[in-house]
Amino acid sequence: ALPIFLNLANKYMYKITKDIIGLLCSCFVISMLSISCVTSSRPEKQFTSMEIIKAKGYFVKNTITVTDPTGIVFQNQQQLDSIMGMAATMGVNGRPTIFDFSKEYGVACIFPETDSSRVLELLGYTVTNGKGILSVKVITGAKQTYSVVPALLIKVSGSPPGNLIVEKTFETN
Repeated sequence: ALPIFLNLANKYMYKITKDIIGLLCSCFVISMLSISCVTSSRPEKQFTSMEIIKAKGYFVKNTITVTDPTGIVFQNQQQLDSIMGMAATMGVNGRPTIFDFSKEYGVACIFPETDSSRVLELLGYTVTNGKGILSVKVITGAKQTYSVVPALLIKVSGSPPGNLIVEKTFETN
């Protein structure tokens, strides 16, 4: 009786396995067709060749005072050097970001001096109709024993915009 049972079990297992594989293949084909239909019905995103890199190794010079959050576009090295200083640190990645102003420009958002912990997080940067829009999240934390001038500096490929708008959202830790 055992050999007959094993023979029947093998016969039905083969049929079940074959049916499962067929079902899985059908599900795969149906899911791929539905994905392609959904994808093709969406409007395509408009991508540009603009590359954005968050610059590192810079600080606002102590000769600069701002009373309100300020957005600045740097079109050349002299403009950048007049407001920002380089702060090299130890290690392989300790060098400040280098700008090639023949192909790119800098955009900064500088906040007034504060004794609170304040982090500026880049949410996005776009250029539309000659207007640059820098979106920043401002995260304010606890009081510190020293003052800082919070700043965010990005490097953008392409030509600088005529105007700059800084959109700020605030969060408290």
